[in-house]
Amino acid sequence: MNKELIRTVIIDDEEHCRFTITEIIKKFCPNLKIVSQGNSVESGIEIIDSLKPDLVFLDIHLDDGDGFEILQNISFKNFEVVFTTAHDNFALKAIEFSALHYLLKPISAKDLINATERFQNTRNKNIQEEKINLLQESLTKTPEKIILPTYEGFQIIKLETVIYCEASDKYAIFHLIDKTSVVISRSLNEVEKTLKDLSFVRIHHSYIVNLKYITSYEKGKGGSVSLTNGKKLEISFRRKQLFIDKLKKYVTHF
Repeated sequence: MNKELIRTVIIDDEEHCRFTITEIIKKFCPNLKIVSQGNSVESGIEIIDSLKPDLVFLDIHLDDGDGFEILQNISFKNFEVVFTTAHDNFALKAIEFSALHYLLKPISAKDLINATERFQNTRNKNIQEEKINLLQESLTKTPEKIILPTYEGFQIIKLETVIYCEASDKYAIFHLIDKTSVVISRSLNEVEKTLKDLSFVRIHHSYIVNLKYITSYEKGKGGSVSLTNGKKLEISFRRKQLFIDKLKKYVTHF
């Protein structure tokens, strides 16, 4: 039985970028069907609302605005977005929080194929609109929630409920205040990139901690921290100073 084709739209103001994406999809992604292309905010809004696609490749920077304007003005939001951009900028942080995907230009076939495979493996139409809403929230203020990609799909959690994150081979485990944990299909390095500008700090190759849940610090070569859940975690020597510097910024000290 043939798989249902994924109805795909490309919005990019650069013709050669639209051509590149189209050729890669034709050659390597037979279950994707390109139903339309656009080159502006205006055309993007019209195409998405009229055709209601499953997947949209959306350029962040367009001649008449940006891709986020499209997301703010469409009525149909039940689709997945893969952003494309030539710049590794602040917007990518918001994209990571919302568990959406992005491709850096020039776009390679390998990266595009990986993005479409991740979409197909975690496809869940019930959460697509929530992801777009969270993206818009993250662009305007400090994010309060994060969408975690799991084996089953996605889980939305409040950042304030995360006590610490732990490496587990190629995956990461989020330990929460209700004593539950969430295993996500991302490495701790990827988690660090997403959380490093908030109240989180990496103290060890295996641990990222939320500073608000530290109850004490014990001196040593690297030292260790105790957390509100009773857990005691080692701090590596090379990360000690970074931890102390960030802790001083976060809490009042004598």
